[in-house]
Amino acid sequence: MATEKILLGHNAVLTVDGAEVEDATDVTITLSKGSVNTTTRKTNGWTSKAPGFKDLAIEFTMLVREESTVGAALMTAFRDDTIVEVTALDQADGEGPSGDFYVQEMTRGEPMGEGINYKCKLEWTSDG
Repeated sequence: MATEKILLGHNAVLTVDGAEVEDATDVTITLSKGSVNTTTRKTNGWTSKAPGFKDLAIEFTMLVREESTVGAALMTAFRDDTIVEVTALDQADGEGPSGDFYVQEMTRGEPMGEGINYKCKLEWTSDG
């Protein structure tokens, strides 16, 4: 029986503008799709739906370091409404989304006895 390789989160690779986000934890990639209401009299009282627009978001927590170029790039992109190039692979040379993203949220956490962190939310755009 063949042994399947389980992909582990610590082997995944997240990059922003070509630089690896080495201090990232708890990365979540969300692919979602809206729906379009196609209900008519013909559907006999049942709601009818069709696929709508798709969304792609990447959320992660990042520990704060004084000289983090990635942290600075994300904060600048958030403040200036500019785009960052992001790749999120399941392993080096693996699979995952890649493209242009806007930084939608930068939530700073200051837990007692732990490192200061940012919870970041990036949303895909075709504006790039």
